[in-house]
This record gives sequence, structure tokens and C-alpha cells, in this order.
Amino acid sequence: MSNFSRAALYALLILFSLPFAANAQVGRFDADAHTPVEYRYRILPTDNWVFWDTTIPTVEFMVSNPGPRSDSKRVRLVVTRDTLTPVYTFAQDVSLNSGDSTRVTFSFNFLESGFYKVSLFDDGSLLGEFERRSTKVVSESVIAYEPQKTPYSRVERPEDFDLFWQMGKGEAQAYPLISTSKKVKGVNGSRNVTTISLKGFGGSEIKGYLAVPKSSGTFPVVISFADFGSQPDVPVEIDDSLKMRIDFVVFSYNSPYRVGNKYECSFRKDYLNGLRALDFILSLGKTDKNRVYLEGYGKGASVALAVAAIDKRVAAVAPYSPSLAIFPFLLRNDEQLCGAILGESASAGMDRETRKVLSYFDITLFAPMVQCPVIYGVGLQNEKVMPRVSFASYAALSNTQDAEYYIFSHCGSTPPKLWESIKWNFYKKHLR
Repeated sequence: MSNFSRAALYALLILFSLPFAANAQVGRFDADAHTPVEYRYRILPTDNWVFWDTTIPTVEFMVSNPGPRSDSKRVRLVVTRDTLTPVYTFAQDVSLNSGDSTRVTFSFNFLESGFYKVSLFDDGSLLGEFERRSTKVVSESVIAYEPQKTPYSRVERPEDFDLFWQMGKGEAQAYPLISTSKKVKGVNGSRNVTTISLKGFGGSEIKGYLAVPKSSGTFPVVISFADFGSQPDVPVEIDDSLKMRIDFVVFSYNSPYRVGNKYECSFRKDYLNGLRALDFILSLGKTDKNRVYLEGYGKGASVALAVAAIDKRVAAVAPYSPSLAIFPFLLRNDEQLCGAILGESASAGMDRETRKVLSYFDITLFAPMVQCPVIYGVGLQNEKVMPRVSFASYAALSNTQDAEYYIFSHCGSTPPKLWESIKWNFYKKHLR
């Protein structure tokens, strides 16, 4: 083929390919144009989510559009009580260009004292083919309004409540204090750290970590009751204040739960073993008997409060989110705990006899017996213990020398590091 023929052929190929190439470009599928834009949502800590009667509760969100194009969405805020009973529903349309952000605000004119769950829903795009395509929860948080005034149902106090616990204390202290210890390896510092095993009530075992200063003298003591089933860290010297105090971290409890009658209930053994831990600490020669402080987390906080109520040798107590309170409400709203305590009968709810048995272990009935200073910590976002349950025992305090509380808005079952210094400063303020 001549050079001219080849050139003509190439020209024809190019000429015929141009329309097809142009059509291919026009018909190309644009994935971005057919994909809904995903807004991003972030709740803002307005008033740290705790409101008082002098303020209007307000919830704010930062909404941003990181997508490749503009969009308009409807966002909906649902406010419920902590029992999930609906209170308010609000909606706003939010239009954002690509890369833009805005603040969305919802205010409530009236709330009763208590705790509320706020849930923000993205109801989908309002534009074209994406309109109302999906609904999803994009942010959730718990807020509080006048938390110290939160109403709760009173638990009926058994007539023999005081006698029951006086007898239990006598039974527990009748057991000899037999302990074994083993040095914890790899822990250096100014304190000797050991694992302790004590013979507890009814022959049960109490386990814990004990940290005692190596130097001579007497020292304040902090007994910390871990949440049931948890394994706390070995106490280490995170700051100088810990070098000159004794720490006893108790972490063994009697699970699984057993209700039975009031003498068989596993909570009885747990509370009385808390008393045995106190007896053990007071038997140590280096203990300053005027400065013994109790604290705990979750169900361990309930143990600390019960011990402080029964035994007046406690100088102060610092519970964080105590849980074993207002059992009728607690078991209605905590399916996991209800199943653990009631077992196969959980679906039928709590019968009258079980309600009476559990009343002997309800912390709201111990709270009026606490006379030493008390400082509460409550994690507002605690999914294990509803804040209402923790505040029920705080509201029942009536004879304590001093009572304070701190709400940690962003925390759940684990307190912030700040809680350690708050507690210790409170203890020092109440030196005997």
C-alpha cells in the first residue's frame, strides 16, 4: 500500500472514532453524582450537658459536608427520658456546599428534673433521587437537668433491716482473719506491693492488691472495691501523694448472682466481705485508724457505701456510679442485670418475695445510715449504670457530715484521671 493510501486509511479511522469517543465521554457513569453525600456530625459540650433551672437546655451539633457536591438534608433530634419514654422531637433542614459546615441548635422550653437521652437522626437527602433514602442515628448522648432533684420510687425498708445487718456484722467478725500474701514482681518504688488472699465470710475468699510504704510510721489507707468481675491494675505510684499512703484494691466477688432468701443472697456475702476487708486493714500496724477511706466503682461503689453505713470506723467514702439501688426500677431497665439476677424467671419480672429480699441490699436504704463525709462521682455517659440509679442513693443521704457530687459529662463507667486528685483532696479536707 502506498504512503498516500496508508495516510488516507488512518484519517478515516480517526474520523470515525471521534464521534464514538465523544459519545463515550458524554455517557460516562459519574459515581460521585449517584452517591449520597455523607454529612459528619459532632455534638458540642454545651454547658457540659448538665443544665439547671436558671438555664434553657440546649443541644448543639457541628454539621459538615466533606463530600464532593452540595446537598440538603433533614436532621431530626429525638429527646427521651432515660427510660426511653419520648419527650420531644425536633427537625431542621441543613443545606451545605461541599467543604462547608454549620452549627445546628435545638432548645427545650421545659424539662422535669432527671436524665435524658438525645439522639440525632440523619433522615437522608432532600434532593432529587436521594430524597429520604435512609434514616440513621448519627449521634447520641445523655444530658441532665437538675440531676440532684431526680425523682425515684422509694424502696420499702424491712422492719428488721438494722438487726439483719448487725447480726451479719457479728457473724462476719467471728471468723478469724487469716491471710496469705505474695510479692508482686516487677513493681519498684517506695511501697511493698503484694497480692493478698483473705478468708472471708462463710469461708469465701477475698483477693486484692496491697501496697504499703516501706518506711516506718502510720499512714492513711484507701480501700478500693473494684466493679464486680473486673480485674483492676496493680497500684503504682503515679504521683508523690501515693508514696505515703496504703492502698488495698479488692477485686474478688461472688458471682454468679444468687438471690434465694436474704441469708443466701450473694450481695450479703459481698457486703460482709467488704467489712472483712476493713477489719483486715485496721489490723495492720501501719494503718492510721483515723484515716481509713473507702471508694469503689459500679457495684464495688455499692459495697463501699454499705460498709460505710454499717461500720463507723470509716473516715470518708467516694463511690463512683454506685449501681445496686432502686432494684425494681433497675431490673425493669437493665435487661442484662435482670437476667443475671433473676435467671430464667427474668421475663416474668420480679415477684413480691424477690423484691423484699433485694430490699435488704438496696443502697438507698444504707445511705441514710452513712454519717461520714461522702463524695460522689457519676459518669453521665455510663452504659453500665444509669445515672438515675447512682443519684438515687445520693438523694437518700440524710445524716452525713458533708456530701458533694461531680458529674463527668463525657465519661462512662471509667472515671477521668482527675477523679483521683478530687477524691484525695476531699479526703484531706476531712482529716479526723
